[in-house]
Order: sequence, then C-alpha cells, then structure tokens
Amino acid sequence: MSLLFTPLTRTASESMNRARGASPDNVDLETSNNGGHDVDDNEDSITQKMKQLRMQARGSSPSLSVTDLMSNTKSKVDMFFAQRTTSQVMYKSEDLRQDQLVVQMITLIDRLWKSVNLDLRLTPYRVLATGPDDGLVEFIEHTSTLTDVLKDYNQDIRSYFRKHSPDPKAEFGIDAEVMETFIRSSAGYCVITYILGIGDRHLENLMLKPTGHLLHIDFGFIFGKDPKPMPAPMRLTKEMVQCMGGKDSVGFAAFQRYCCQGYNILRYKAPLILSLLNLLKDSGIKDFCVTQNANQVIEQVKEKLRLDLSVEDEASAEEHLKAKLEDSVSAIMPVLMDMVHGAAVATR
Repeated sequence: MSLLFTPLTRTASESMNRARGASPDNVDLETSNNGGHDVDDNEDSITQKMKQLRMQARGSSPSLSVTDLMSNTKSKVDMFFAQRTTSQVMYKSEDLRQDQLVVQMITLIDRLWKSVNLDLRLTPYRVLATGPDDGLVEFIEHTSTLTDVLKDYNQDIRSYFRKHSPDPKAEFGIDAEVMETFIRSSAGYCVITYILGIGDRHLENLMLKPTGHLLHIDFGFIFGKDPKPMPAPMRLTKEMVQCMGGKDSVGFAAFQRYCCQGYNILRYKAPLILSLLNLLKDSGIKDFCVTQNANQVIEQVKEKLRLDLSVEDEASAEEHLKAKLEDSVSAIMPVLMDMVHGAAVATR
C-alpha cells in the first residue's frame, strides 16, 4: 500500500518521532541533492584528480574517507527533509531498508565522483525506512517511465526531448545541455547498477525527465538477485544508444568515456565501499545478508570492480566494462521480458 502526501514541509518531522532511529540497520549517507551542474568537470581536471586517486589507492586509509563523507550526524528525519522547503512523499507499507541502502550508496557514489570533478548528474531521491515494514519515499516530479516515453513517441527518445526541450539550431533539434545530461546520467546509472547488481530493470523502473536526467527507481532486487531469467549486466537499451547517436557516434563515445571514468574512480575508492558493506553484514537487508551470504556478496562486488587488476591497469578495467556494455546492448532476454511485463500490466 502507498499513500501520497503533498505538500509535506520540513516541520512535519517534528510529528514523526517514531521514525527517529527506527532503522538502525542503515548507514546514513544522505546528503542534499545539488540540482545544478556547477562541478568543474573538464577533462584535464578529471584526469589530474584521477591521478591523485591512484596515488592514494596504493596506501589509502578508508577510515579517513569514511570520516570525511559521514561527518554529518543529523537525525534520519532531519536528513530526509534537509534542504527542502516543501516535499512530496509517499508512505509505503513495505520494507524500504533495501531501497534506502541503494539510494544512500548512489548518494555516496555521486559525492565520490564529484570530488574529482566528474558530475554524472544523478538523481538520488530520498528514502526513509521508518521500520521493518513501512517508510517514506520522496516523490520525483516531472518524470515519465521509459515504457511510456517509448510508447508515446514511437520508440524514439529524441522525439520526447524535441517536444520538451527543443533547440532548432542544436544537433538533433534538442537542447545540447539536455543531451549531455542524458548521456552523463545514463553512464552513471549503468556503472552503479552493474556494481551493485541491481535487478528487475524493466523499463517501468527507468525514469526520464525533460531535463535529460535518466534515473532508476525500485530496488527490490540487488546484489545479483533478479526475478527474471538471464538478466543483462546493466540496462542499456538500443533506443538509449540510438538517442545518443548510435554506436559509432560522438555521443556514444562520450557515454563510454564517462562510464570508464566513473568505473575507475570507484575502483580507486573500493576500500571505502567495501568497508561500508562490511558494516552491514548483520543489517537484516534481504538481498545482502538474509537470502544470500554477505561475505559472498562482498566478493561479487570485488569481482565487478576488478580488484584483481592493479590500480594502474585502467585499460584492462575499461575493456572489461566496455564488454559488459556491449553485452547489455545486445541482450535479447530483457527485451522479451519487457514484452511479457507489458502484457501482464495491460491485463491487470
């Protein structure tokens, strides 16, 4: 069951005392979402920052990074409403601890990337598990599912952007900033969903905004769990690639470059990510330590980060990731599962 409350102001947290501390199983990494794109993400700056990360990765102390990134000790409810004057939230009578973990990891990864001037324009909406069977989810306005976009615009994402963000003088007749946002956000979520093994990526769980932001929602299956057979490593559809300009385009080359940069940065910061996962071994989060062995899940994350390679061997890591991107674009089973899912929804 879900209920939508709108608007809900920050002062509402005063009447939600039971939410305070009710979910001790989660590590709090929530931060305010910067809606702007003021990060200086030119190539020279990113390259220089990545060199510094390589140096740190050889002998880094993850506790220092944890201290830096978790210095804010506000209560969970205060965090949920931080930097919001008015919020729309949904109350859901289901276990949201898993969703909260993933959104917090997305928030952390977003900060890690921005710390080296790489802004992949993520949309880490807020989730608060107020107990084992209920919680709050921030309602994301002005979004459409990728299913609806493809259905309403003849399987053409560009047509959706042309309607909402036209620029007759720009390539494809679409505002250049919107296209850049789409490419960057697609890259960011591809890397994150691959590393965290997020499953059930049917197109109703992929959302699109007129601003170009692509985002993922509903994290009921993570760390390799998936209700559908033969899932792709990540969800990258041919329509998304076509929107970028096709596999041989400048746009797709930029997409691959952003993916590889984001991937290597997370490889450098692997001690932090693995330390946080180790803290959650007894959290009761379903797909992490209940239906699976937490130690085995952590080993799977290590494998996906290719920690068997040295931090200097960026080329091999990038080839590994590019192979996963190719596997995802050419995967047939997710397309068939989308058809089955669409038919099931239509008969409800």
